[in-house]
Amino acid sequence: MGDIYSAGEIVKKLKGVTTRQILDLAEKGLITPIRETTGAGSPRLYSFQNVFEICLCLAVRGRIPAGTATQELITKVLQFVREETRKEIEKKPKKSSFEDLARFLIENESGNFEPPPFDVLFIGYDDHDDYSFFPIYLNENIGEILATSKKDRPQNYCTYVIEVKKLWEYLDRIF
Repeated sequence: MGDIYSAGEIVKKLKGVTTRQILDLAEKGLITPIRETTGAGSPRLYSFQNVFEICLCLAVRGRIPAGTATQELITKVLQFVREETRKEIEKKPKKSSFEDLARFLIENESGNFEPPPFDVLFIGYDDHDDYSFFPIYLNENIGEILATSKKDRPQNYCTYVIEVKKLWEYLDRIF
């Protein structure tokens, strides 16, 4: 997972993803490539964490209704996942040797390089563009969580889930 990829290499491995989509996410500041372009012939390069976040952005973009604040929602989802992952990393014991610490800092410079600590990201929204995020662990009863989340919600309340752990594992196999 320490490799870096051009947009073209990512597109070759991920069906349905285009170079334009990747460049659009970087240009809008939703993802931060591991290396920005420095001029003609110098492509942006992306880490594994970037690839995961690209897929997460496209999953959210493909599910929310037209007319909503797409970029704002994607930013909130990315911030939520990054924050939850950061919290989990901070819980782990600190690296003891200088070499381990240096490797840890290099790996985490552009992202976490660890899967999110939860299995599923539950996103709920209503017709007023009010969004809520809930991390779900597979040892929890998802049916109860979904039933509870819809209780006392507006009639047009919708939910969907993104299997973030499965997405991470899939990407880990193909990259």
